Amino acid sequence: MMKKNMLASAGTNMAPLRSKKLNEIESSLRDVLSAYGCIEIFLPIYDYYDMLSSTTQGFSDENIIRFIDRNTGKSLVLRPDFTPQVCRYAANYMNNYPLPLRLGYRGRVFRNVNMDKGIKSEKTQVGCELFGLEEMTGDIELLLIAERGMKALNLSGHRYVIGDMKFNSYLLKLAGDIREEFLKALSAKNLDRMKKIVNESPLDDKVKTFLKSVPFAYGGKDVLEELKNSAPDEEIKTRIVYLQKFFDKLISLGIDEKALVFDASECKGYDYYTGLTFEILHGGVGSKIGTGGRYDNLAGKFGFNVPACGMAFYVEEIINVDKPAGVKVSFDYITDSQDKAEKLRAEGKSVLYVENKENRDKFLEFYEIGQIL
Repeated sequence: MMKKNMLASAGTNMAPLRSKKLNEIESSLRDVLSAYGCIEIFLPIYDYYDMLSSTTQGFSDENIIRFIDRNTGKSLVLRPDFTPQVCRYAANYMNNYPLPLRLGYRGRVFRNVNMDKGIKSEKTQVGCELFGLEEMTGDIELLLIAERGMKALNLSGHRYVIGDMKFNSYLLKLAGDIREEFLKALSAKNLDRMKKIVNESPLDDKVKTFLKSVPFAYGGKDVLEELKNSAPDEEIKTRIVYLQKFFDKLISLGIDEKALVFDASECKGYDYYTGLTFEILHGGVGSKIGTGGRYDNLAGKFGFNVPACGMAFYVEEIINVDKPAGVKVSFDYITDSQDKAEKLRAEGKSVLYVENKENRDKFLEFYEIGQIL
């Protein structure tokens, strides 16, 4: 019976610890964004359906939480993605600012993540969008922000899985008439179907061999070198050389070579992203803890015609790796004197003021107290 009560008490204590830890993660990541010159902006949690339907990656009625504004009759959506909102904000309020422009944000996104059970999900993100940086410069900065974020959280063992929509566009150009079927099979990771489509096509043998090698091109610099050596034309070879330079620059700036992985078959968001994409993966969780990429065409939809890229950290997923330490929320002091409490707070101390002395022992069960006064 005592063991059951102890477990219940531990579970009760973990709730405020988790909230405290979430705040610490957010604070650390916001400091990182500030170090890179990001201006933090605040955005509404809902937006117009029509605006988001044409600008949000993976937007569909099944994946959003939608409702009607009773005053206007217009269809609204709980925010599924920050990026379109930030682009519109920059276009409307900051288009006269000098470039590059770096905007940071934090808050929740809302998605219907388990449609068959009807479970709704809200997730906290801390992220940034960079406007007006040249491709290589912006791509490098995103990964540097991600890496500094990991260091600020004292996390290690993560990997950056990098895809490239420009590489994929050249790939589809090589595929010619079979491009749609090839893309569909590649997106679904249906290797047998993809192989059959390629083998039955009238394509050149060198092109066929290259297309069939793409799903297996997953790894570091050696994979890029193999792709370059087997590239069937100069256009796609030039893009692979860009990726090699990208990897080399990141490594020269201190990112561990083992943390950088290229996935040639990554093509999710093909109609949204225009260049490099990446996911931050960690062995401690089964889901990504961050994501980002280049979307040069999106800001232009709001009249802000500049190159752009951005990334977001997923706070709830990070906390599954960086779990709260201890079993209790801690305070420096507990006292039954309100005067003493105020003096200590003026000194920067955290103080629990408990007027009733007889109730003090109960507080000691739930909180870690430095000193009792």
